[in-house]
Amino acid sequence: MHWNKLVLIAVVVMVVLLVAATASHALTRTTGTAPQTGQILNYSWGSAGLVHQYDGGINHTYYVDKNIGNINVSLNDTIMGPVTVYRGVLFVTTAGPYHDQLIADYKATPGSLAAIDAYTGNVVWRDYFPNQFIGQPVTIDNMLIVSMSNNEEIPPPNFTKFNNMVDAVYAINMSNGAILWKSNLSAPSMLTPAYAGGRFFLPSMGGYLMANVSTGNVIYSNFTDLPDTMSSPLLVNGTVYFGAGTTNEFTSDNITGDFIFYSINFTSGTIKWTHKFPEAGSGLNDVSPGYYKGIIITGYLNHSMYDYPTLIGMNASDGKVIWKVDEEYETTKLPVITPSTYYAVGGEPLTEPTMTAITMYNGTAYADSNFLGVLFAVNATDGAIRWMFNTGQCESNPNIHDGYLYIMNDVGILYVLNAGDGALVNELNTGMHHLSNEITIAKNKIILTSLNGSVVTIPISRLTNPSQ
Repeated sequence: MHWNKLVLIAVVVMVVLLVAATASHALTRTTGTAPQTGQILNYSWGSAGLVHQYDGGINHTYYVDKNIGNINVSLNDTIMGPVTVYRGVLFVTTAGPYHDQLIADYKATPGSLAAIDAYTGNVVWRDYFPNQFIGQPVTIDNMLIVSMSNNEEIPPPNFTKFNNMVDAVYAINMSNGAILWKSNLSAPSMLTPAYAGGRFFLPSMGGYLMANVSTGNVIYSNFTDLPDTMSSPLLVNGTVYFGAGTTNEFTSDNITGDFIFYSINFTSGTIKWTHKFPEAGSGLNDVSPGYYKGIIITGYLNHSMYDYPTLIGMNASDGKVIWKVDEEYETTKLPVITPSTYYAVGGEPLTEPTMTAITMYNGTAYADSNFLGVLFAVNATDGAIRWMFNTGQCESNPNIHDGYLYIMNDVGILYVLNAGDGALVNELNTGMHHLSNEITIAKNKIILTSLNGSVVTIPISRLTNPSQ
């Protein structure tokens, strides 16, 4: 499923076509159900819940400082991306039928974007699209920016296999779901864009681009020669960071090809530096990196797609490796905290083995992997291990607020930990099949989503005070 260099150069030059219904930019709609009439967005929220890059910011600790209501709704389609909660509405992306994702049958199937009232749990509007979403909606004024593609990651020679698999970026009116503009991509991208100053940056399978957020018009586009890019970009201090690679389908054999981490000037698109990791077998191309005081933290699986992970700390200015943590080795040296009642996962990983996005909190970097199944907390400055916790197979990065860490593994076991020392505060079998969809934290509740389309809230007080 990967492209050779000649095909890549010929095809991955990104041409973006602005689609407008009229000269006055009249709104168009996708096929599917018409939006329901809902309450007016609560603009008194101000910036609460604002998302300008994956998980809300450079720390990947997305938090919405507002109370929300009791929500228990099913969208009946796979949810794999983080929820955006903004101005009294939950914006949720879906990626087609649960069964198709579970067995990795990535046929052409519609995705959707839904708006759910954060107080009542009612679906305000929902749009269906000709392809899938797994990224997080980016919020800009009254606009949502979302990237649509397919998990098959089909290379150009096979585009005729599913000729209706459109790859595109959409701008959506968050009040009613109407399309403001659509920009077609010539290469798949399912990532969360990074936004600043009226522009957004988006890597794709083989390249990256910047576009105007008002029109979707391309400002620049370049190719990386690396087709497997699922690393949502990190934007900090005018620089964008992400990983890319050439994973050879699903195999336990050693991977051939390059895995490279990129530092890109956000304004010009020029490459500031790159760092090649010859020992990487996967993961670098999936991990959304973290940042702490001039250090970029990322990671990868060693040599193959089914191997033990490594965490990396790099100098943000030049890409030099400052520290490295071999997780398999560390688990043989230090004790791993095991929960009081551990629900074994077992079996083959349900999706491509990878590592979670890097969460940063109080100078600590947190990362898990669905191969090793151990959550690591390391000193972001020198890579010293602070603690480890046995989560089992897990792809969802931890979210942290007010000293509590929340993480849910693939079979739906929710763990609440003390972020400082890893002590188990609570655990709950939610029964929700959970992969890379993240936990969203509001002031009074957490929001859980699942592969079967469920969107559920749980009071934080119930989780942080088990005796109540």
